[in-house]
Amino acid sequence: MAHYPHCLRHTYATTNIDKLGLCLSPYFIQGRLRHSDLATTIKIYVQNNPLLAKQNHIANIQQARGLNNNPPATSDSITLPTGDVRPTDFSMPEAEAVKALRSYGISTKSLRAYAETNKIMEKKTKKVFYSRSYIVDLSRNWLTKQQVMKKLNFGGSRFYVWKKARGIEPVVIGKISLVKASDVIEELKK
Repeated sequence: MAHYPHCLRHTYATTNIDKLGLCLSPYFIQGRLRHSDLATTIKIYVQNNPLLAKQNHIANIQQARGLNNNPPATSDSITLPTGDVRPTDFSMPEAEAVKALRSYGISTKSLRAYAETNKIMEKKTKKVFYSRSYIVDLSRNWLTKQQVMKKLNFGGSRFYVWKKARGIEPVVIGKISLVKASDVIEELKK
C-alpha cells in the first residue's frame, strides 16, 4: 500500500505522454513529476512505455496490411531539436493540433492566427489543417517562457537579457512565448 501514490503518478505519466491520452510533451511530464533530467523521463515514459509499444505494434500491423498510411511512432522521434522544421504537409486537423499544444495553454484562436501569418495551415472545404511536422516539433522541442525561467532559475528581466544576449527569437503564439529546448540545454551545460 505504501507505493500507491507512486503508482498513480506513474500511471498519469504513462497514459498521458505524447501520442497517448492528453498528448503531453516529455518536457511537461518532466516538470510535473519533478525529474531533474529529461533523459529519465524519456527512458521511463517513452522508450519503456507499454501502452506506446502496443499502439506502435497495432500501427505496424495496420501498415503491413495497407490499412494505415501513418508510420508508427518510435522512441527516437522524441529527440533534442537539430534545427528548424519547415512545413511540408498539411494533414493535422485543427482539433488534434490544439490538443498537441494544450500543455502550453495555446488557444484555438491564437493558434489559427499564428498559423495563418506563418503559412503553416490550409483550409480545405470548411476544415482547417496544420503542418503535422511543425506542430509536432513545437509540442516536443519547445518550452514556454515560464518553463525556461524555472529551469534556468531566472527572473523575468534576466530571461530577457539572456534571450537578447544569445540572439534567441521565441515563437510567440497569442500570449505564449516558446523557446527552443536546445537553447535551454546549452545554457544548462555551462
